[in-house]
Formats: sequence, C-alpha cells, structure tokens
Amino acid sequence: MKILIICSKKFYSKIEEVKNTLEKKNIEVFLPNCYDDPTTEQRMWDLGKEEHQKFKAKMYKQSEDTISKMDAVLVLNLDKEKDGSLYKNYIGGATFLEMYDAFRLNKKIYLYNDIPKGMLYDEIEGFNSDVLEMDIRLGGTYGFYEARKFAYGSTGEFTGSSGEDVPIQFAIVGNNQPVGILGLWKHYDNSMFREVWGSNEEEPETQPICFISDEEAKKINQFKLYYFKPTHSFGKKQYAVEKQDRMFDRGFDFVMSDGTDYRLQEVQNKQEKVKELTKQPNDNQ
Repeated sequence: MKILIICSKKFYSKIEEVKNTLEKKNIEVFLPNCYDDPTTEQRMWDLGKEEHQKFKAKMYKQSEDTISKMDAVLVLNLDKEKDGSLYKNYIGGATFLEMYDAFRLNKKIYLYNDIPKGMLYDEIEGFNSDVLEMDIRLGGTYGFYEARKFAYGSTGEFTGSSGEDVPIQFAIVGNNQPVGILGLWKHYDNSMFREVWGSNEEEPETQPICFISDEEAKKINQFKLYYFKPTHSFGKKQYAVEKQDRMFDRGFDFVMSDGTDYRLQEVQNKQEKVKELTKQPNDNQ
C-alpha cells in the first residue's frame, strides 16, 4: 500500500515518527512537498509575489500528480498554536485542497485525529461519508468457518432462503484486527469503521478498514464478530446471531435497568449456538 502524508509545515517534525510506524506495517510512505526543505516557500516569498504564485501553482500540480499514484493519503492533523490560540486537529488550506484531490481521484483519506470543528467540518466529513458504525459486538473470537456458521446457520453457506441467513464480510480494522461483520452485503472500499461503545462512554474515533476476500480470511483464526444494521434495515427480523432474545432494532434499549449494556456482553453458551467446523472443511465453504 502507498500512502502520502499531508499536513501543515508546522507538523513536519512529527512526520518521521509516523513514517516509521507505517513502514513497520509494510506500508510504502511518501512525504509532502518540500519536506526536505520547509523554508522553500519563504524563499519564494522573498523573491516577490509573482514568484510565490508560480511556486504555489507548481506545488498544487505536483501534489495532484503524486496523489494520483497513491492508494491513500494520511492527514497529520495535530494541534497548532498560533498567536496565543490553540487550533485543535488543524487542517490548513493547502492540506484541504490535497484532501479534495484525493477525494476526486477516489483515494482513501485517513485522518490522524478527528475532523477539526469549524467552517470546513461538513466538507471534510463528506470526503469520508461512509462510516460503518457497529451495533453489536459479540464476545470472544472466531475462526473463519465458525463465523460463517454463525451467520448462515447449519449449512455455512448463504442462500437467502432462510430467515436466519444474514450476509457476512471479513476485513482488517485499524492496527491489524481481523473482524467479521454480519449484516453487511458487500465490501465498502471507501469507508471507515466505528467500534461499538457503551452508554456511558465517549464515541470512539473512526478507524480505517480494509476488506479481504474469503480466501484471505480462511487463513485467519481470530476474528472479532460484529453486527451492522444499515439504515435500509431489515426491520425487526430475528437472526441466527441473536443473543438472549434481543431484537436487532435501533429502537431497542440495549441498556438494562441495572446499567448492563447488552451490546458488550459475552455470548452465552457459545458452543450450543455455534459448532466450529474442524473436519477438513470444503474449499467452497
């Protein structure tokens, strides 16, 4: 994967640490314009307004060309202090334009921190409009075939003919966490993932998600399972993944009178509900 880091020149000193972290994950990292000489723009200013305008135009075109060759951009939006004021998760004008280029070119856009509050909030949010917000997290971890059985009932194959059948997609989230998402019909390649959170917790930040094929998923044995209910939901239908007679409905109060948040509970009697396939499963399962 190729990622271009984009940010204010103010944050160039922080890039090396982020770059090293990404490279440890076998990600090829590319650096922003003038990273090796952050004083370039000031020298152009010193030559006069016309030279500075030519320089800016050249940088815009160079950025667009670089982004076109990337898989994604990572926006390093850190806190910036200026004239006694603190700008949280700062994204400057040039960085915003680079994000727009990435959006136009259908590249993934990752933010190091949350979107900054301000006049461009809605525009930036629109660059990553698909956030897959998980409704339920099942306790424990599951192998590929076990997860398939959990989704598709006794056959391990999706037919759509059973009221207990729900689709499942496999992916890698954030820092190499394998997940299986029940209720998701297809891969959403330009999306982000948001973890389930309890009623008394702060909303978690979005994380990057990379979908994988079934062939890739078969090699992984430690999937966390989630249930996702899209806005075009299936109503109050009960599924094979239903636990403790709960309805998968947004109107259901998951928080019990004793304060227990049922979304965060372990699956009870797991082996009674799910039989792990251990006997040489067929390749087409």
